[in-house]
Amino acid sequence: MGSSCCQLKNPTSHITWLPRGLNKRPTEWAIGSISGPLQFGHQFNRPFYDFTPEDYYQAEDAKRRSTITRAVIGVRFPDNRTVEATFHPSDKIQSLVDYLRKVIARPELPFYLFTAPAKQVMRDMSQDFYSAGFVPGAVVHLTYGVPN
Repeated sequence: MGSSCCQLKNPTSHITWLPRGLNKRPTEWAIGSISGPLQFGHQFNRPFYDFTPEDYYQAEDAKRRSTITRAVIGVRFPDNRTVEATFHPSDKIQSLVDYLRKVIARPELPFYLFTAPAKQVMRDMSQDFYSAGFVPGAVVHLTYGVPN
């Protein structure tokens, strides 16, 4: 005769906590996948669960970057006129400088760009707009001359 002591009458009665995403009942899992009752803090030996907070922040940053499709940059000239241009967030600041050389009347004059109110001269032209903090938009000041 078969013993009924090893059979569970209610297969979910011994589960106290399920990790997010595991919504299957224990009867649907493969035999041997559970070594004991699942409790809070139970560690799995799968690489999916080795997710550090840094990985989470990088994934959130990548998600945020993928949703932003443009950066609107306003350039204020010394006479308070403003030119607006739209770029992709992954474009380099050098693309803004190239655009300004086409727009200004005397492109041979040296100029530099800075942000305000705390004046920060933009020296790294290889930086993209997203990492420079110019997304979704920014106002950049143009001044003729050489930065100090």
